Parts: sequence; structure tokens; C-alpha cells
Amino acid sequence: MKKTTPYCKSLYQYSRRKTHPVKMGTIAIGGKVPVLVQSMTTTRALDIQESVRETLELQDAGCDLVRITAPGVKDAAAFAEIRMSLLEKGSMIPLVADIHFNPAAALEAASHVEKVRINPGNYSSAKVVKSDEEYRAALDELEKNMLPLLTRCKQKRVAIRLGVNHGSLAPRVMERYGAGPIGMVQSLLELIEVCRKHDFHDIVLSLKASTPRMMVTANRLLAAELRAKKWDYPIHLGVTESGDGLEGRVKSALGIGALLADGIGDTIRVSLSEAPIQEIEVCKAIKDTVEVLITKGKMPTSKPLYNPYNYSPRETERPEVLRNAPKGILGIRYLLIDMEDFAEDIQDMGFMNGPGGEYKPGPDVPDFVQIMLPNATRKEIRKIAKFPFSPAQRRRILVPVLSDEEEEGIAQRHVALDGSWYAVSLVSDTLPMLSLPHLRKLLNKYHPENTLLILSQMLGGLGEQRYAMHRIMKAGSKHTVLHDFSLFLEATMLERDGESKMSTILSGLQQIIEDREEGIEEDSGQLPLLEDESLAIVSHTLPSGCMLLDGLGEGMVISEGHADQGLALLQACELRRVKAEIISCPSCGRTLFDLSGAAQAVKQHFGHLRHLKIGVMGCIVNGPGEMADADYGYVGAGPGKVSIYKGQKEVRKGVSAKEALTALEEVIRENGDWEERDEKKE
Repeated sequence: MKKTTPYCKSLYQYSRRKTHPVKMGTIAIGGKVPVLVQSMTTTRALDIQESVRETLELQDAGCDLVRITAPGVKDAAAFAEIRMSLLEKGSMIPLVADIHFNPAAALEAASHVEKVRINPGNYSSAKVVKSDEEYRAALDELEKNMLPLLTRCKQKRVAIRLGVNHGSLAPRVMERYGAGPIGMVQSLLELIEVCRKHDFHDIVLSLKASTPRMMVTANRLLAAELRAKKWDYPIHLGVTESGDGLEGRVKSALGIGALLADGIGDTIRVSLSEAPIQEIEVCKAIKDTVEVLITKGKMPTSKPLYNPYNYSPRETERPEVLRNAPKGILGIRYLLIDMEDFAEDIQDMGFMNGPGGEYKPGPDVPDFVQIMLPNATRKEIRKIAKFPFSPAQRRRILVPVLSDEEEEGIAQRHVALDGSWYAVSLVSDTLPMLSLPHLRKLLNKYHPENTLLILSQMLGGLGEQRYAMHRIMKAGSKHTVLHDFSLFLEATMLERDGESKMSTILSGLQQIIEDREEGIEEDSGQLPLLEDESLAIVSHTLPSGCMLLDGLGEGMVISEGHADQGLALLQACELRRVKAEIISCPSCGRTLFDLSGAAQAVKQHFGHLRHLKIGVMGCIVNGPGEMADADYGYVGAGPGKVSIYKGQKEVRKGVSAKEALTALEEVIRENGDWEERDEKKE
């Protein structure tokens, strides 16, 4: 599969991918229609009353279309009654039938819904084929099996979502194209070819994986292939089995948001192991953050110095203090207003986490703190230097350098309290203004062995940040680079009625100072910007994540109070393992036990095993395949029953859900992967 065609027009300037609208009842996906939000009920279609209730609840929350699982033909037929009940209640929201393993159910559902979601693995043989002749025969079989559904959908004007999941590729595809992004794209292209052969074009495409990098790479490859072929089908985006809580939101935001920011995607779903209604606010947060992040102004056109289809980290040097830190570095940006709170704030940020208040480096604590001082003076800096910090802490706490040598508006240095290394903040908006020789001269002033760079975004967006990174790479720099979108986000989210972003930064900063002087303690030294939890999580992680996902940087700086979000992002980017990686699917009508409760219990009980990846799956549909790279699995096997997996092998079958945690721990212990929890850190 050649990758000569770019997946988008420009990496530096936003342009939404052009698609033709696929109609679904009263709405359409693609074309000039804004990105639509969808979710899925926890019911099966046979549970008509509850399916209707959940559908209306999702619609009221802002959902544009709703998916309901139909395991059998009777479920598929029940959509007729669901639709009638919704119409009686004044709802015309489009319905999507979710079909697995049962082409007959898809055929029945096509008579009652606006879209049918199918998996190509259910329409072709599971056999591995070796010869080209056998492969062609398998494609003929795929076409034969799909033809009745295409005919029915064309007659009824029903759309089809062709959904390929990383964990459910046909063996023949994996044998020939591998089990990665290329195999995923090829599997989908085969389905598209069948549809096109029979002049069926009301299709929406979907490539999903449980890791953001895999999902993003696959969709970029797909977009490039579609662009090369001049095919304009809409694309649905989602990170499957993303989990719950903070981690689920961060992984979903990273995968979906990175693609939306490049103009790819026409409908989205966040797959959380929580109540479906919780997914809607996260979808809205992703859309809102992308809207302020994209670069709409004119930008230079330059060929990227990295491969967007194949992650490859830059060759860099690090300051000695950070050489044993994880691949993904986390710094905390701390706005110091009140000296009386300084020591307590440092402790809250994790810099007194060891015995006797010492700093103990680790993957679950930040690597340094960058102190920001409004109107900094040498007197204030001397006050900080006099605090009785240990040598380890003094190496991790950085204060501003007050020097006439700083380049006005471009670079600002911070130095560790022990003087051993520096962090230089560069305003990325200004770098394109510098000639390449000027930029090289500036960077050469700071040696990468004792200085890291912090690329701060002020007034631009993702395009400007990428272009600034492009310039740093073109200058030949080997500096470790971290991304800081704090000021950009604070300014953007605070922007009101045409105020400039810089004025909102200054007014917000002034308000904090005034509040502190009046003894108001509600804020925590941050600009008062985000009350919505999902928006706070997404906006503080997605911008830096878009850069790190491509290897354009080695970490991030995040505002005080958001360290847990930064750590979750670095883990989602596969740059830092903070806790056990939990892969858990959203609950649906196929799940026969309390999936949400199980996912939370597994996270709590096994979260300290950061070297492991554990899958929590509601049923066999999202079972071994979807947790293909998991070390262990907790998979629904029937009403109140769970099977325990070691890798892809089922080792305990039909365990009571009440005893499943104990059984999983026993299996982990038997295989030598158990570690006792460090109670001192709890």
C-alpha cells in the first residue's frame, strides 16, 4: 500500500475533508453537515421500552443518532416497534442497528432503521488462504454474502456503516497484510469495492482500535487511499474499548481529536464503560476543543520532516537530571502568587512524595516544576531559593532567570534552584518570523545536554505548533522539546465578545492576584476557565497529544492541578506507563453482567500492576480479538459468568462474576506477574 498521497491538504492549515452526504432519515452524515455525535444504548432491541427510554435520554443530551444492538432476527424485527414508539413521543432520531455474526439480522433490520452497522468478518470465511486464487475466491464469497443486504438497503434507502475493528480482521487479511493499520485499511477497501461494484454508495466508513496511535494511523492511511482514488465517503471516528473515567476520556480525545483537527471525520462516538449519556458531553468537549485548536489562517506549505504513518521519535539529548525519566516527560507550570502557600503547593504537586518529604522520581509523579512569577524580581527568587528544599528537590524546581540576554518575546529561561540545568520557553508563534540562520544561532546558545526547550503556544493553534516544531527540526536541533498549551487554552476559553486573547490572559491573571490579596481561596493559582470536567480534561490533553502522537516532542508542560491528566495523556501516547492499562468496552445489550462496575473494580484492584495490560470485555464480540495485545482478560461468558484469559487463551471458564476478581488475581500470580501494592504510596 503506497503512501504517496497525503492524508490531508496541509498539516499546518485546517481544511475539512470533502465528502458526499449520506442521508439517514431527517439528517445526513458528511457533506457540509457539522460533525455528528452518536452513542449506543445498553439494551438489546427486544427490550423495546428500555431502548426507547435510553434513546430519548440520549437525544435530549444532544445525541444525533443512536445505535442499538440486534443479536438476532427477533431483535432486528423489534426496531419496527421501537420506531413507532419514538414517533408517538415526537422523536424522529435516526436509529442504527448494530449487527455481529448474523447477516440475517442485518437483512431484517434494514427494513426498519436508517443505518445498519456490519463487521466484514461476519461476511467472509475465517479460513487462512495462501494462494492468490484462494484469496480471490474468498472475495467472491464476501460479495455473494453481502449482496442481499446491499439490495435490501438500496431498495429501502438505508445506509450501511462498514466497520472494521483492529481485533476482528479476517485471518486471510492478517496473513497477507498483517494485523496492523494496513490490514485494517485493506479489509475496509475490499468491502468498499463490493459496494461500488453494485453501485451502492450510501456507506459510512469506520476503522477502530483500542490504542489511539493505531486508530489514528489506520484512519490517516484510509484518508490517503480515499484521496488517491477520489472516493468521498464519510468517516465515523472512535477509539474502541477506551475504558472509563479520566483514562477513557483522554484516550478518546486523543484519537478522535487528532483526526478531527486534520479535517478527517464526519461523525464520532466516545466508547466509555459508563452510562451512555456520559459519552455525549465528552464528544461535545472534543468538538469544542478542536474548534479552537485548528488553524484557519494561511500557513506556509512545507513537506513534513517526519512520517505521519509510522511513529518514529526524534534523536535528542536530555539534561542529566532527566536521562532516567520515562520517554514522556511531564513538567508542571506553577503560577506562584502567595509565598505562604508555596511549600504546601509543592507537596501537593508530588515533589515531596518520598520518605521524610524527599522527592522520589517515578513514572506516577511529575519530573519538574516550572515556577511562573508575575512581575518577577530577584528578591522573590531569593525567597524561593531560601526554602529548605533537599538537593533532589532543588534539581527539580525551576525559577525564572532575570537577565538582559533574553530575546524579548521569543525566549525565556528558567534555571533549576541548584543551577544544574535550564528550561528555555520559546513562543512558537514567533519562530516562523525568524530566518533559519537566526533560529540556529538562538538554539545554539543553549546546549541540549543541560537545556530542554518548552514550546509555548500563545495566539495560534495546532498548525502553528507543528510548523514551529518543523522549524526546530530543520534547524538540526537535538534539544528535548516539551509542549505547553496552557496560555493558549486559557486565553481561548476565556475569550469573550471579540476581546484579544492576550487581554484575557492579562485580565485573568490580574483577577487571580486580586482574589489572593482579598483572601479568596477558591482558585488554585490557575486561570478560572473550565467548569465542565470533560472539557477541562480534553482541552488540557488533546493539544499536546496531537504533537506527541507523531513524535513531535518528548513530553508536555501542564498547569498545576492537572498533573493526573498529563500522566494519563503520556500513557495514552505510549510514552509513559503510570498504571495498568485497562482495555474495557462500553456496555451494550450483549453484556450480561455489570460491565461498568467490573471495569472499575479491575482498575482499582489491579491498577498498580503498571507493567500489565488487562482487557475487560462484555461479551465474545468484543472479547479476545479486541484485546489482542492484552496480557490478561476478563470476558463475559453468560449471565453473571466471566471467563479469564491469559493472552488469547481461555484459562478459567464460566467463573461467577462475584469470584472473577479473585480468579484473575490467581491467574496473574500463577504466571509470576503479580506485584504487591506499595501501601506507602496509597
